[in-house]
Amino acid sequence: WALLEDRQGRLWVGTGGGLDRFVPAEERFVHYRHDPDDDASLSHGGILSLLDDRHGTLWVGTQTGLDARTPGMDRVEHYRHDPNDGDTLSNDVIRDVLEDSQGRLWVATDEGLVSDPEKIIEGFHEELRAMQELAAGMAAGGG
Repeated sequence: WALLEDRQGRLWVGTGGGLDRFVPAEERFVHYRHDPDDDASLSHGGILSLLDDRHGTLWVGTQTGLDARTPGMDRVEHYRHDPNDGDTLSNDVIRDVLEDSQGRLWVATDEGLVSDPEKIIEGFHEELRAMQELAAGMAAGGG
């Protein structure tokens, strides 16, 4: 289980059955679940850790990998261990995710600490910037 109050004051609750966000004005929870038929859903229902980074990205440590949920986007990016690629997570069971004072993510797995997480996450932030630029262009009538 995991609890987090994000930078916007929202309460997130990770459980063995998924992720829940409390909506105080409506006194209800919004539920996020794993759906094997939806690549944009959580990678697994068992939530072990949560982090709201300085970019507002919600990092969700699950029993089968690390998920990143970007504000304003209705999708989840998945990061998993690949035994043939040394630049991936060391294991898919994500026990904790922390951000240091320089904005680097540190990922604790069942096989140890990912000591150079920028290799894993760098592509995510590049892709995020490209998506935000595309969305801004479309909003301005450019696409």
